[in-house]
Amino acid sequence: MIKISRIFSSLMILLGIYVIFTAKQFPAGTNGVLGPGFFPILLGVLLIALSIIQIVHTRHDKVEENEKTDPATIKRILISALIIIAYMVFINILGFLISTPMFLFSIMFYFGVRKKSTLILTSLVTTAVLYFVFLKFLSVSLPTGIFF
Repeated sequence: MIKISRIFSSLMILLGIYVIFTAKQFPAGTNGVLGPGFFPILLGVLLIALSIIQIVHTRHDKVEENEKTDPATIKRILISALIIIAYMVFINILGFLISTPMFLFSIMFYFGVRKKSTLILTSLVTTAVLYFVFLKFLSVSLPTGIFF
């Protein structure tokens, strides 16, 4: 499990670097107002810092000789990562309002939520709240996709 933790932490460092470089392309803030890239950059730095802490923490753990990783755990991690990657791809194609409820629905379903009303309401309400917060409070435009 220590090896998987180190690999996952390394991947999160790469993701944090990608987020920072992508967010640096956003417009800069003006007149003391933070630009739209501030929070993604902050989250990218935080992701990198926490991943480094995790790597350092696992460095001091002893590896047991007969430590084996459960194949079901590896499968669960990989499928979760694929769902997230698919979301990252489709948000630019389909837009935030279509891809986010699909992402939330699929990730909740994969992790065992089976009640249709919970899946649908949670996906739609969460998307609506996020859309409102980002658009109205933070004045951040979200990907519209090919339909808008």
